Amino acid sequence: MTEARDARWVVVAVVVVAGAAWAWLALGPDRVPGLPGLPASSPADAPEMATALAARGGVRQSEWGATLGWLSGWVATVLAVMAVPALPLLLTFRRLACRRGHAAAPLVACGAAFVGVWVSAGIILMVGGGLARGIVARSDWLTAHPQVLSGSAAILAGVYQFTALKRTCLAACQRPIRAAVTSWRGAVDTATEAALVGARFAAVCVGCSWALMLVPFAVGADVVLVTFVTGVAMSAECVFSRIRALVAAVAVLTVGVGFGLLAGVLPPGFTA
Repeated sequence: MTEARDARWVVVAVVVVAGAAWAWLALGPDRVPGLPGLPASSPADAPEMATALAARGGVRQSEWGATLGWLSGWVATVLAVMAVPALPLLLTFRRLACRRGHAAAPLVACGAAFVGVWVSAGIILMVGGGLARGIVARSDWLTAHPQVLSGSAAILAGVYQFTALKRTCLAACQRPIRAAVTSWRGAVDTATEAALVGARFAAVCVGCSWALMLVPFAVGADVVLVTFVTGVAMSAECVFSRIRALVAAVAVLTVGVGFGLLAGVLPPGFTA
């Protein structure tokens, strides 16, 4: 009875965290999370956002502050999108830890490491977005045709859906129970071992979804809306493992977005 009650508390906690994260993102669909008053954009816009904030409020905002503001929004996005897909892993891990007499610390370490890997992925995307904009800024031709880089990034995301690496990572991401059972031994340093389990599972999930994370960077429209749509697609791929057509549908839609960017139907995100 105690084990069932504890499991319910884990479910409730995950649902509350995910719901709160979605609510925070939804309350300001035209704003960057953590930086009120600024238009939604990618993290590569951090310097421009800082300038805009100083101009509008008379407050000097450093580039570091703008970057940290975007990262706080990224953490909210991770919690909103990936908390529910990670629930089977957390429940399995909690059951294993309780049966071996361990406290809640390993479960917390597992969840923290899971989020930490996703935050690291966000930092890599932020740097990549800044490099892409720098390439556009140094090329007169790309400055005149920014849709080429944006469209290519979206098409790449769609093509990646059909690769062997995508299938391998997706299969591992859809089986969180296997990750918990095969990777955790309940050794002396349980917190460290638990963190490794969460990090490894997050790594395969990132490997499954990194290409789709390029889409909000590529599209210059409402970034929060695009992030929501791609986030739901990534989450659905992990949760509904039996719907194989979903992966192909996401691929076709993403490639369509890429060609829409190349044709000028959608505004490009990688602009100078």
